[in-house]
Amino acid sequence: MPAARGYAPLSPIAVRTARAGIPSQSQGMDIATAGLRGHHRRMRTVRGLLSLFMCCRAAQGIAADAPAPAQRPLLQPPVVDNPSPITDRFAIRLVYFRPSVSTTVRYDDSTGNPGTTFSGEDTIGLQDRRNQGWIDLMFRMTPRHRIEAQFYQLKRSGEVTLVQALRFGNNTFQPADGPIQSSMDLRQLNLGYTYSVVQQSRLEIGVGLGVHLAQIEGSLAAPAVFKREHLDSAGPYPTLGGELTWLITRRFSANATAHFLTFSANDVNGHSLAWNADVQFRAWPNLALGLGYAGTLYRIDSIDQDFFRGYLKLRYQGPQFFVRASL
Repeated sequence: MPAARGYAPLSPIAVRTARAGIPSQSQGMDIATAGLRGHHRRMRTVRGLLSLFMCCRAAQGIAADAPAPAQRPLLQPPVVDNPSPITDRFAIRLVYFRPSVSTTVRYDDSTGNPGTTFSGEDTIGLQDRRNQGWIDLMFRMTPRHRIEAQFYQLKRSGEVTLVQALRFGNNTFQPADGPIQSSMDLRQLNLGYTYSVVQQSRLEIGVGLGVHLAQIEGSLAAPAVFKREHLDSAGPYPTLGGELTWLITRRFSANATAHFLTFSANDVNGHSLAWNADVQFRAWPNLALGLGYAGTLYRIDSIDQDFFRGYLKLRYQGPQFFVRASL
């Protein structure tokens, strides 16, 4: 067929190619160009992944060359620059105590008739001074929480001839009864918890609760006439407490504690106050020497037959010296 005017005639190969649906030369060039572009994009992605991989390997090498952080041995307290009562995790005190003691007692009989009010030291010859010792413990669970434990015993005895009759419990002791043997024993277990409301490098102030188990035992005996009366009373009681520590210098610290209770319940009126003030010298990082003064007051007025019928006032206070080991 003759070619149209203005157009070049198609070759037979082009006509067959078009009829067969095979892309022409221009279409093939477009497909090749698109393929090259995809190839370049894939190459750029591969190069980026390789660069990221090399950076990660380099970072791992630097981390491996860096020194590992020091780890604290298991169950060992942390090392502190300036050991003090504020940073101690555990402490034990060995205390020597020389108190002066004052006792006032009245022991009523089983029907409620009042006994004689008398002085334990002046009337029945109990010692008014004692050489005492005890051990107390402190364990700091966290920087602000700690517990304390202490056991104390005050044991005294005496012998005297009475100058007037003395009603004690269900017995009346007379001057004619001969020498009167007396004894009094106080045993007390103290447990306390303290929370530090203020804790700084040089100052710590804490408040807490205490639980105390006390037993008071006493007796009067006239062996010549086979006469004897025994008093034994025990029970637990709680207290409120406060503690203060002031680090004066790197080696010297001032410390004070107090626990108190006032109550009235079930025909029993009571008051308890225990306090301590001391100065410690840190001779070595884990050992301190201390001087202080401590005192305790008990006052009980009761008509409860199951507990104690009568009145008791016991006060002891005096200087103390102690050695304190800590971690």
